[in-house]
Amino acid sequence: MIRKKVVLSLALVSLGLTMAAVAGPKGVIIVRPLGVGVSITIDGNFDDWPLNRFEQPSVQPLFPEGQDQETTDARGDYIVYDPDRVGFFNTARGVVSEDDPHLDFEVNTYFAYDAEYLYILSIFIDDEIVGYHDVSDFGSQPYLNDGLEFFFDAKNDSDDSISDIQFPNIDDVEPNVDDFQIGAGLNDLFDAVVPENQGGFGVVMGIIRSGNRDLLGSGNFGDGSFQETMNATPGPDIAARTFADLRAVGAPNVVIAENPGLTFRGYVIELRVKFGLVDGFTPDHAVGFTVFWRDVDDSSGGSIQFMDWAQSTTASGGTTLAQSITDIFYAPNWGALEFNTNNPLGGETGTVDWDLF
Repeated sequence: MIRKKVVLSLALVSLGLTMAAVAGPKGVIIVRPLGVGVSITIDGNFDDWPLNRFEQPSVQPLFPEGQDQETTDARGDYIVYDPDRVGFFNTARGVVSEDDPHLDFEVNTYFAYDAEYLYILSIFIDDEIVGYHDVSDFGSQPYLNDGLEFFFDAKNDSDDSISDIQFPNIDDVEPNVDDFQIGAGLNDLFDAVVPENQGGFGVVMGIIRSGNRDLLGSGNFGDGSFQETMNATPGPDIAARTFADLRAVGAPNVVIAENPGLTFRGYVIELRVKFGLVDGFTPDHAVGFTVFWRDVDDSSGGSIQFMDWAQSTTASGGTTLAQSITDIFYAPNWGALEFNTNNPLGGETGTVDWDLF
């Protein structure tokens, strides 16, 4: 990877600029293990998640303070969408809805793990649930529908733009071979895990980009080692369910709590990612990470809003100094997942001391 750094450094020198020292992470999400007797079934229902055991959200500074800093002190075991603390890209900042923005979009995202999987649960408030724009054979365009996407740096060693050689692909050389992007999206064309009369909704998950080309396969969600792993594991790896009244099913969200007279419609995406997908993707060290949520509010699909927890606002490859400050492909702009065993989710547990992590 030396060649990449030398080329970038020479380009900056020629412009009379110097790149700031690589820093990060831009926020930490503490991923806690499932406690004794706690197991998660991927079915789009969250009643088997011990949500009352989660302690505090990992809260970014007000935008653009987090974007302008090399690191942030965001630290917690789940994350909450806050329009004043995320980075918007693809649409203008703050263009949420012509209706009450709180009815239009909110989301809490939770994390847990066991010996085999990283589990992620997202509970969305959304007044217009969209899963009909992606008509590809295997659902390989989830970014056209409601959902979310994740970037992972398995070894947490990427200190560059992960795509400065092969944009829009992730570079297949060190240190980016273990970097990958997972996309998850609602999709009307796919069978739901649970019956539709129970709120079941079709949903897909696959590799959007990967430095490991075996993981990616042809890129159409129909092959590659990621899909092979999902096909080989027992039970579903992703599920979605819609809810006409999130309050009635106990969805934890501060907006719901603060508006007792309102009914909030929404959906859940629940998924798991198997450890060992690529070299280094194991829960014995920190993993570079960011997540951005998607909200589609236009029946034509022309208005897709992307909202990044770590406050990136561009997705151009990040090969210049100016781009690196804002770009989601620049790995130092990501946060990190930190796995620990100090405070299992469920069972006997005390109040966590966040200074210990």
